[in-house]
Amino acid sequence: TETGSGDEEEALLFLSFFFSFLGFFAGTAYYSSSSEEGEDSPTLGAQPSSLRCLVTPSMSSPSLGGRYVIMPPYAPLSFASNFSNLWVRLKYIGDGDPPTRDYVAEELILQTSWLNVQDIYSFIALPSKRDFELCFTREAPLHRFLEISLSNASLPKWKDWQVESSVQVEVVTLVVKFWTGRIPDQDIELYLKRYCEILQPPVKPVDNFGFWYGVRKYKVRMRRDEAGHIISIPNSISLGPYNGRIFYPGQSVKCFICQGPDHQARECPTIKCWKCGELGHKAKICQNESECSLCGAKGHTFFKCLKYDTLLTDFSDH
Repeated sequence: TETGSGDEEEALLFLSFFFSFLGFFAGTAYYSSSSEEGEDSPTLGAQPSSLRCLVTPSMSSPSLGGRYVIMPPYAPLSFASNFSNLWVRLKYIGDGDPPTRDYVAEELILQTSWLNVQDIYSFIALPSKRDFELCFTREAPLHRFLEISLSNASLPKWKDWQVESSVQVEVVTLVVKFWTGRIPDQDIELYLKRYCEILQPPVKPVDNFGFWYGVRKYKVRMRRDEAGHIISIPNSISLGPYNGRIFYPGQSVKCFICQGPDHQARECPTIKCWKCGELGHKAKICQNESECSLCGAKGHTFFKCLKYDTLLTDFSDH
């Protein structure tokens, strides 16, 4: 019995190597014929000059005696030099336990954004369990994902998510959200013009009942500095006592108060003065010169801004 068992193992081992060599020659012949015709493999991209079939130990292949399995040859993907610069990070900032990776894939990536699996190179849940990284194969679907995630920022699925990306888009859809209806469009546009060019009038979406809920959407062109880098627009906007938020694709997520990148406003220990705009003290004890949050000039506040008075008069006339 022991001799028979040993002969059987030797026979299976011989067959495993025999099949590995068959796979090697078949793969080489296919590659040679494809190269002569000027074609690349539709699934593996450009092939190396030689193919390698690896034979490695395995306990999951009964047909090969539970010992060896033939591994497919390695082939680098043609976009490997690009995907490292085409990434998005999704960060969950809501209360409680973060959603699962399956939920993010089904509800935020594939269903909401209408992306194909082929558009995404990798989707990885990071150790924090609140962060997820996406690497894209092409720039077009990345832009599409950023635009859709931004336009859906106020929806229940997206309201507890922050989106960061390696890509900065020059012409973007910018969303401004205020928790009051007492700020006229002209004030917000005057503020935005300090950072970007407004290309279209705002779109003001309404809810199921026909009520506007404080969101304005602008199509804007980002400005660049002398070095050619896109100038970031602040995440927050303060006009007098009223505070709002600004969202756009490729935005760097920062604290509303101190603009720090490592925490949110609710966790910020810093106090910001609404009179001068500096940190570390409140307006009632401020000894600094006033800075207008509307026009950016020093020497007056939002409520005493001549541009504010003009805009308010125009707004009330209409």
